[in-house]
Amino acid sequence: MKRALYQNRRHAVFKRNRDKAIRKRRFSNKRKQCNLVRNKKYIRGPIGFPGAIGATGPTGISGQQEGIGSTGAQGTRGATGATGIGLSGIVLFDPATSGLYSQGQVVTYNGSTYIANVSSPIGIPSESPDYSLIAEAGVGLNGVIPFDPALSNSYPADQVITFNGSTYLTNVADPEGLPGMSPDYMLLAARGDTGITGATGATGVTGVTGATGATGATGVTGAAGVTGATGITGPTGATGATGTIGATGVTGATGTTGATGATGATGRYRSYGHNRSHGRYRSHRYNRRHGHNR
Repeated sequence: MKRALYQNRRHAVFKRNRDKAIRKRRFSNKRKQCNLVRNKKYIRGPIGFPGAIGATGPTGISGQQEGIGSTGAQGTRGATGATGIGLSGIVLFDPATSGLYSQGQVVTYNGSTYIANVSSPIGIPSESPDYSLIAEAGVGLNGVIPFDPALSNSYPADQVITFNGSTYLTNVADPEGLPGMSPDYMLLAARGDTGITGATGATGVTGVTGATGATGATGVTGAAGVTGATGITGPTGATGATGTIGATGVTGATGTTGATGATGATGRYRSYGHNRSHGRYRSHRYNRRHGHNR
């Protein structure tokens, strides 16, 4: 009975948990579907066109001016500029060769003086814009003087002056201002930049060799240097070849015969055996062994 009740209770708990899991799964799926619908509702659309530019705001208050900063490092030197325009030698205008005139060429035509504004000018000086009038007929150029601000108000018309390397002509008497800034002056020739350094000249011919100078006095003998360390002994040289055998010397003279020596003592004779010859042989062997001479 208890066992049946326990099994029924266990089955009821299992069924309840299973139903709870089913409901939870269904709720989760429904929640996901709701989220999908909500997300589709807030999907970003395409970017619209930019709006009109707003009105410019009021100018802000100027900031406080700071002190002048330190001077920057000096920049590198720029490339040499083109050569400035100068006054070439004055020549009589010639239509046949005018196309060869260089810029700055001064020419005279019908008593007036002109300067070529460009290279290879076209036309005649009195009509072509390629020429500028320097002095009309009957008007001469005064001597060239350096510009002096204290005396500039007394300059006559057509006075030629130099200022900062350039040459100017006064258009009116008693001009005012500075040349290059005042309309009372006309530029004749601008200052040219320094030209490029010329090529190095060829080496001159070598001069004649001078006479030999007198021999100087002999200097004081220096102190003897320290004796150097003994060098390492060199290897032994190879043995020389055997010399040629010399010729046989002359046979010397026969020496004098020496005196006859004294007769020695008679040796003892001893026989060893009955045979006489055998005993003599044995005696001879005995004498030789014991140092007895017969």
